[in-house]
Amino acid sequence: MELITLRELFKNTDRYAGQEVKIGGWVRNRRPSKQFGFIMLSDGTYFTPLQVVYNNTLENFQEISKINIGAALVITGTVELTPDSKQPFEIQAKEIAVEGPCTGD
Repeated sequence: MELITLRELFKNTDRYAGQEVKIGGWVRNRRPSKQFGFIMLSDGTYFTPLQVVYNNTLENFQEISKINIGAALVITGTVELTPDSKQPFEIQAKEIAVEGPCTGD
């Protein structure tokens, strides 16, 4: 599966709704908890970052929950429309691969 840019996702959201996609980018922000977490991801192709939701069913849940801002990730997941939220859609992650870690400083 080829990587899709955030620009493509934001411009053609309806086309990708409910579809599995693969995206890559850098962590702009993260909010982990015990059962699930959120990652704001940016790839440089669009001004608005993308919200990725992940949960404790991921094999590397603990690693992803401790990832630093600036780390490079490749995420495979489903595009879920969220019309009642700030963002028009989010990605429900099925797999997250750390392509390049980042130090805490």
